[in-house]
Amino acid sequence: MQKKLDKAAAKNIMKKNTVARIKSRMAAAIKKNGAYDLIVCGRQAADTNAGQVGTAIADILEIPVITLCGKVEVTKGKLKLERVLEDGSETIESPMPAVVTVGYEIGDIREGDFEAEMRADDQEITIWD
Repeated sequence: MQKKLDKAAAKNIMKKNTVARIKSRMAAAIKKNGAYDLIVCGRQAADTNAGQVGTAIADILEIPVITLCGKVEVTKGKLKLERVLEDGSETIESPMPAVVTVGYEIGDIREGDFEAEMRADDQEITIWD
């Protein structure tokens, strides 16, 4: 019995370390890419619903994070955001740079046309170590 618990604990620790490593690598890639004003992340993962990536990136980069946004507007170098709440919404402002997490409320998914897909196929993909 003890052996099974040890394996489960080890697997959980490995998973946590992997998630932390992914978050820190994403933040490092953003820093390496240069200046940024706005970083947009999804609200949550499809598999865990954890919603950790946006907040972790903001923490690593030491910039504000505004979660659960249904509307994002850039006005005079600031963000005007509408956050989705359980019983409605709230409008807030934030300085930039910032991380914003969004869900389906932000709008419909648009699919590119054939020409856009062909142009995308010709783009070089940057791979960082």
